[in-house]
Amino acid sequence: MACAASYCLLYIYERVTWTAKAKHDAFRRQYISYATSQLGMIAGIATEHCSSQVERYYLRSYRAVAFLTLSTSITTDVLTVAAATTIP
Repeated sequence: MACAASYCLLYIYERVTWTAKAKHDAFRRQYISYATSQLGMIAGIATEHCSSQVERYYLRSYRAVAFLTLSTSITTDVLTVAAATTIP
């Protein structure tokens, strides 16, 4: 009988304290936990995307510099050959 009475008292206590504010606070804790995990996932994806963009930019810049260096080298070689052949 004492066990049933203590169970009833505990049940009544929970019903009284489980108000709209308590429900709101519990929902807020759950939502913060969910949003934190989602933002962490998004941050990882965004970081990976930025990294690949920077890598593509550097690769594109490197190719442009390499092309300019190669075309300058070819132009210099052509001019050197042309100058060497026109001078008697």
